[in-house]
Amino acid sequence: MSFLRFALASLALLGFSNVALAQYPADAVGFQWSGSSGASAGRFCWGFECRPATVRASGGEQIQLLVRADGQNAPYAIFASLGASQCLPIPGIAHELALDFPLTLVATGTLSQQSPILACPSFFDIYAFTFPNGIPRGASVALQALTFNAVATPALSIPILAIAG
Repeated sequence: MSFLRFALASLALLGFSNVALAQYPADAVGFQWSGSSGASAGRFCWGFECRPATVRASGGEQIQLLVRADGQNAPYAIFASLGASQCLPIPGIAHELALDFPLTLVATGTLSQQSPILACPSFFDIYAFTFPNGIPRGASVALQALTFNAVATPALSIPILAIAG
């Protein structure tokens, strides 16, 4: 009888672990802005929409951009533009490009850190920078990340629109 209980408990745990691993889609990408002022925008775990998440930033503020996906040591790139007013599908890339043209590559890295949070893609990196001084009040900078998931499919993140204030 104890073997039967063990087998049933094992099957139940196996079923729960499969559910835990399937809580997000394969193209899930997280992209979040966290400023030293306490302001944040974007998605910590995952989720996409073309409408940018907005945040206010001040010159000299310390910023951390979290990029998250399920590709261990996957490369990522962060692009910037002056706005995010489109929703352009690009064949072979999950999600749409929201940034306006021209785009500028501002950072690259790899998803080298691992997270134990099962509801989120497992790998991430944090890109830190100082928000520049001298940006006119009300001017904006839009950011969007591109990375790869566990099956090497490229995917775009939610856009973030930082407004100088």
